[in-house]
Amino acid sequence: MQYGSLIHYLFEKIFMQEGSSRVAQMNDEELMTLILSLIDAYAQENFGGQGDKGARFRSVLMRTARSAAILVRHVAQELCQSQFSPVGFEQEVGGEQVPLTIPLPDGRQVRMTGSIDRVDAMTQNGRQYVRVIDYKTGRKKFQLSDVLHGLNLQMLIYLAALLEHFKDDPNVGLCWDSGHETCYSQRDLLAEPWHGAKLMATHLNDNLGIRDFYGKRAGDDDLHLLPFDGIVDWQDVASRLNRWNYSDILMFELKPRTNPLRPESYAYTRMSPEEYVTSAYMRCCRVAAMFIRAKSAQAPLK
Repeated sequence: MQYGSLIHYLFEKIFMQEGSSRVAQMNDEELMTLILSLIDAYAQENFGGQGDKGARFRSVLMRTARSAAILVRHVAQELCQSQFSPVGFEQEVGGEQVPLTIPLPDGRQVRMTGSIDRVDAMTQNGRQYVRVIDYKTGRKKFQLSDVLHGLNLQMLIYLAALLEHFKDDPNVGLCWDSGHETCYSQRDLLAEPWHGAKLMATHLNDNLGIRDFYGKRAGDDDLHLLPFDGIVDWQDVASRLNRWNYSDILMFELKPRTNPLRPESYAYTRMSPEEYVTSAYMRCCRVAAMFIRAKSAQAPLK
């Protein structure tokens, strides 16, 4: 029996049939009764029932039920605290519903296939936001440095598939991170017309690019420095945002201490919280002033 497959089955059935609000209101006995009934159905569908199985098999199922009850309640509580709601389970990637092909330099294409465990959606201020959920029953640590070396791409491929599928939907867009562009991508992420036209939010911060002499990217290059403490060209940032007619909030993603092994942000730790916030505010206002001046100086792209 595949533990992960059973957990996926329980999550799909419970949240499709009951909904997160109902699950969150269940007492422990009600939730366990529901889980055990679904495990019986799963065993019937996949193993012909539990009747001829030994005590060890039934013990494993009971242990799984107890673990599932903890996980299900945790997910239900998280959903109730947010405005996201599940809209799809086991969403196919690579089939007729959500096709995804990646062009190669030699003209060939790679077609991605698979399934997304869960897709949540939220509508806010007339816009729809989508998030991809991948259940992991074992230990799995996401590291951006793995992605940069072509590893651990599953979640990003799923997200790319959804964006490709909904690229003509006016409620689906992108969040641009100036720091990630500088230390990871090292190219204009808004240069692609589809990217710039779909810009909906920003994560603005500064950093010092890639530290490694040979260009090896690492997660601790993402420093989240205050504007003007790194190498980001903020005049260029303002111009590019205006080029795509960006008119939403300028959101800054800043941290007073990013990595204990990197000394670049040590000066922030010597500031009081009031000093840090004041400095951050003044610099953000300076970027905003550049943005306003750039808006009046150029015509946006259509």
